[in-house]
Amino acid sequence: MELPPRDGDGYLVDMNDWTAEIGRAMADADGIELDESKWNQILKAREYFDEMKPITKYGGLPKPTGCV
Repeated sequence: MELPPRDGDGYLVDMNDWTAEIGRAMADADGIELDESKWNQILKAREYFDEMKPITKYGGLPKPTGCV
């Protein structure tokens, strides 16, 4: 599988390119094994990131990267 563009640290350039298949392929390319526990943490982090945008705004924190 060809991965979408990533920055110098291996992060996706456009977070909207992410799918579960791409996440797993990225981990494989980086030599990381994603067991069920790690995968659940990834999904929870993505859920939290979506909820975090208004939290940062009203908490006086900087706008998250990738926020429109």
